Amino acid sequence: SRASPERAPVWLAQLSVFAGIPGLAVVLYGLPPGRHAPLFALVLFAMGSTMTWCQIINNTVFSAIMPPSRYDAVFALDSVFEGVFGAIGSPAVGFIADRYFGYSRDVSSCSPSDANALGSGLMIFCSATFTVAGVLYGVLHFSYPAELRRAREREIDAALIKAPLLPAGGAGADRKAARAEP
Repeated sequence: SRASPERAPVWLAQLSVFAGIPGLAVVLYGLPPGRHAPLFALVLFAMGSTMTWCQIINNTVFSAIMPPSRYDAVFALDSVFEGVFGAIGSPAVGFIADRYFGYSRDVSSCSPSDANALGSGLMIFCSATFTVAGVLYGVLHFSYPAELRRAREREIDAALIKAPLLPAGGAGADRKAARAEP
């Protein structure tokens, strides 16, 4: 991040999404069954602490490259995308568990094989979506620095446009007028 500070948010976002894959694998397959609540709590706390970075990073990136007059539309659109794709998650996990891992649709029982099927469906779906998110954040390595430069140029242009103009008669006209008034 020292060599290229404008890429730091992108690296953090990628770390956040890619750390979710092994974290979820540890929760679903790596922790021993039984009464190991503190261990589960520690792993879930670590996952929850890093997985929340993306929203903060999205807000940082959007606010850095968008003019303030567009914040409401950009943040609303971001929320819509997250909501739509989040709503797809549960049915997609159910479909994957049912189709590929033999999940039973019998609601009267919840066998260990059904739990494993749901866990495997969850792992596949989350791994795929985390990978897609990481790749999309990777695109920002190329576009974000240029967008930051353009945003800074727009700010400079706007500041120059709003700068007070020189008084009529040039830079020294106000001093000449002040000397003429005794």
